[in-house]
Amino acid sequence: MEHYNPRSVEEVFKEFKGRRTALLTALTKDFDEVYRQCNTPAQNWKLCLIGHPGERWEVNLAEEEMDAMLPQPLRGINFGQERMEKREWLTMVAIHSDIWLLRVAFNFSSRSGHNKADRNRLFDMINKLPTILEVVSGKEKEIVCGECNEGYIVGDLWKQCFECESSFHLMKCLKFNKDKRRHQQFVCSSCALEPLAKSAAGESTKMGKF
Repeated sequence: MEHYNPRSVEEVFKEFKGRRTALLTALTKDFDEVYRQCNTPAQNWKLCLIGHPGERWEVNLAEEEMDAMLPQPLRGINFGQERMEKREWLTMVAIHSDIWLLRVAFNFSSRSGHNKADRNRLFDMINKLPTILEVVSGKEKEIVCGECNEGYIVGDLWKQCFECESSFHLMKCLKFNKDKRRHQQFVCSSCALEPLAKSAAGESTKMGKF
């Protein structure tokens, strides 16, 4: 469990950003894994997507992982998964993640005794960032594809280069087979060509000495 008790506006905002980063990662780069973890037996339908201030996400029961003083995220996202198309489910989780982030931030703000000016400043800092829904729907570019330079596409998955850690649209740009190749280690074309370029440059240098 990651419990944190921010006091100042800056500390509350830092806590907000940590949780937001965790949820963005969960719903973009790690979306395939989140979706898999929610595919659980129907009797355990109270799962939540939790973003921790240390930028770590998890799918779990909220009451087991959350501070009792904090608002809990939407429960039963795995139950909703059974009744929705993948894009619809992603949109639903993104909307409720945005709502939960604001509730947590202003919970801390209230408990810290922030006045009207503090609350306005906190909201202004938060409002300068795109919402999770805006990012996953592609309206705002938070993470861009190293191939097409476009943001996240709802329903597509990300694949990260093992060498440079750039992200790419798995299906749209890399044309990966969804079932057979998504778990394979991936090296982007730029990184794959780099050793060849270095080798060619070395050979050219050696030849120039003769």
